[in-house]
Amino acid sequence: QYLGLETTTYRQTNFNFFATRKVERVAVFHEAARIGLLLEPYGVSREQILSSRPELADNADLSSDIIRELNNGENLLIGVACGSVWATKRWPIEKYTELTQQILLSYPSARILLLGTQAERPLAENLKKSINSDKVVNLAGLTSLDDLRSIYPKLSLLVSNDSSPVHYASAFNIPTVAIFGATVPEMGFGPLADRSRVAEIEVSCRPCSDHGPKVCPLGHFKCMNELSVEKVYSQVSEVLS
Repeated sequence: QYLGLETTTYRQTNFNFFATRKVERVAVFHEAARIGLLLEPYGVSREQILSSRPELADNADLSSDIIRELNNGENLLIGVACGSVWATKRWPIEKYTELTQQILLSYPSARILLLGTQAERPLAENLKKSINSDKVVNLAGLTSLDDLRSIYPKLSLLVSNDSSPVHYASAFNIPTVAIFGATVPEMGFGPLADRSRVAEIEVSCRPCSDHGPKVCPLGHFKCMNELSVEKVYSQVSEVLS
């Protein structure tokens, strides 16, 4: 503003008085639409904003020999992102293990790609060891964002906690089963990809914070502990069918 440039921000933002234009941050919209509202003062209609979806370009170069081998046209590639920075956003690893075993049993051509950050690699490795199958490949911590641009478009499905992989999948329109515990999709961070599902149960204390605390404030963690493998698997099978 001091340089004579026009700036736009949300009316609900601290120090919004520095901006030349202000827009409402509509709480009921998805976060992608809320960000898009910043374009409204510049002639982009709300209808355009609400109907649009974030999109990333495919990186045609396969990231590794492992992916090249798995992507042979016969295998059903399923991504699993079992981690999250926030502990109360993580569905228990024992349930992920049971779910993954059920997927491999029901879909013989399935290959599971474990996705995540370097910090989440030990968690993903525990999942891989529990299943003890060469149909499970742990890529957590081994991929760059550019690598993921070649991996995600090959997936038939992503199963993920409420975390960044959900949004990456949405940018490639990859069907997603998003698992929500401490948070709720109504906050604006649910999957946008076609045919996606949200796995959650109703608990009176949900949501307990904006991002999910490190530990359950009430100590019972019912939102994740009582979300059954059967319920999540039923949504996986709906998407794959």
